[in-house]
Amino acid sequence: MAPGNVTTLGELAALTGLGTHSYYLKDNTTVTDENGITGTIIDFEIEVDFTDQEFVWAWFNANIGGRSYQLMPDLGGGNPTFADVYANGVDLVGQCFNGSCGTHPGQSLNGEGALVFLGDNAEGIAFTLGAETATGEAITGVGVLDRTLF
Repeated sequence: MAPGNVTTLGELAALTGLGTHSYYLKDNTTVTDENGITGTIIDFEIEVDFTDQEFVWAWFNANIGGRSYQLMPDLGGGNPTFADVYANGVDLVGQCFNGSCGTHPGQSLNGEGALVFLGDNAEGIAFTLGAETATGEAITGVGVLDRTLF
């Protein structure tokens, strides 16, 4: 995967024969909270369907300063297409557990994410995300995922 090589929508349209693939977290990925405390991403996976040109599933789990954050795309409108996400990003929903996540455990998180595929054959994904609770507990992060090739 060449650095800085963003896969265009036209290139993605030519990859319909790839079927469904999963992307997993790579190194050098960071997350921080509203106080600038750095945390650890425990798990981040995205499943995509190149045939239908859509995102099928995603799961994000991180720990920062005693808090646990879990996020996923808000799929109320169905699976987001590649074109939709490239143009508008994706709404995220989830929960904040433990630590100072407000007065109620499992406090709701709402936020947004953006991503682009990387490489001539969409070998990777670069992402950015941010989400916040109603009482101000927040998480932001950037990083890269790569596709497992079989």
